[in-house]
Amino acid sequence: MIKASNDWVTQQGVLRDGGLTDNAITDFLKDTPSQGMRTDDFMFYYADIQVEGVQYGHRTEMCAMLLNLQTTGAGQDEIFQAMTDFGTATAGVNPPDYNTIAMQSTVIDTSSSSRCWTYQYCTEYGWFQVPSTTHPMRSPML
Repeated sequence: MIKASNDWVTQQGVLRDGGLTDNAITDFLKDTPSQGMRTDDFMFYYADIQVEGVQYGHRTEMCAMLLNLQTTGAGQDEIFQAMTDFGTATAGVNPPDYNTIAMQSTVIDTSSSSRCWTYQYCTEYGWFQVPSTTHPMRSPML
């Protein structure tokens, strides 16, 4: 189910990058501080909902939610909404923390560690993550 959802989100990203404004990503970001967020930044954010959900101890919760969605026959829009809700409410994953346009600001924001963490994992740790072709959890758009 996660792979199908990730494929669907990638399709939405392709539509968005192709200039089609009627897509789930643009709708999700509409009227938020991340409205102009790049599509690849959004894909990074969406993948981290799953990654951080598992990494920080919410795997059982996330899997139960996805199984429930599968059992009830939820559509891709519903899965997308449930995952983004889970990301914000449970996994602590928020679009502004992935928005490289916002990260270019030199204004210090004491409520966000995204800018310094991104710099640190890209330059000091070498942790910049790319999609696996065998077991993709990240969109090939990254």
